[in-house]
Amino acid sequence: MDINEFEIISKYFTKINTDKSILVGIGDDAAIVNSNGSLAITTDTLIESIHFPKNTPAEIFGSRSLAVNLSDLASMGALPKWCTMSLSMPNISEEWIKGFSKGFFKLANQYNLSLIGGDITRGNLSATLQLIGTLNRKPFLRSGGIVSDDIYITGSVGDAAAGLSLINKKNILSDEISQFLINRFYYPSPRIDECQKISPFINSAIDISDGLLSDLGHLCEASKCGAIIKIESLPLSKQIITTFPFNEAIDFALSGGDDYEICFSASKSNRKLLDILSKKSGIAITRIGQLVTGDQISIFHEDLPYNYKNHGYRHF
Repeated sequence: MDINEFEIISKYFTKINTDKSILVGIGDDAAIVNSNGSLAITTDTLIESIHFPKNTPAEIFGSRSLAVNLSDLASMGALPKWCTMSLSMPNISEEWIKGFSKGFFKLANQYNLSLIGGDITRGNLSATLQLIGTLNRKPFLRSGGIVSDDIYITGSVGDAAAGLSLINKKNILSDEISQFLINRFYYPSPRIDECQKISPFINSAIDISDGLLSDLGHLCEASKCGAIIKIESLPLSKQIITTFPFNEAIDFALSGGDDYEICFSASKSNRKLLDILSKKSGIAITRIGQLVTGDQISIFHEDLPYNYKNHGYRHF
């Protein structure tokens, strides 16, 4: 590569600072920001061939790396504010850097997120992002669930895993249905705005990264309760239903992961208000079950127990 680290940072990652809360940004040994109130801080690493397929286009990698971190802030009820990034890469062309930067900043600009520092080094392709968000209200915690709460999820589940399966099978078709599923993997939709609008009703929340069952399990463990899920209530897109057999679509929905939708619980007394809010604002939320006493997640399909053993992605 003919361009060095400092030239890369200057050319592709340094933007004009219009955020007055940033006292010192990119260019010093550390950034300095001015904050009033509580902050939510999250970190995620994405590694080639583990979190995204080899030869994923640079622009998609840049966008996706940010999106998965934004989802963590959404699930806490935080608004994105600042970001640091550590980018590791082998001999990559300047064209690749340009694409990564374009994908990253296109999404960052949607949320007025400022990149305030980071690091670039040589190594296997990976990106580690730390996002810092502000909290205008009490944060949503995994531990806030209450027995008898309704369980909801935003959007639809299973699409991203279905899309990844098409990518891995090299079955990338040009039809709109296949492209929808593939894009659901490549371009997660952080539910920042949705969570802000429904925030008064949320008792507990978690984003769906490792699979609905796995992540709901974390919420139940933290809230010291169990859950009942109804298969027929799962929000499945028409694209996944028309592309895959029922059992495979359910497998993607329950355990596929990479959806980055928000699973949250809310009091039954707010059921009607949430329905009204959903219809008026156009926010897609679906009630899929209930928190119950115990420590197990029970799955039913049309009132009959549904035997299912795959509980999602494991990091180790």
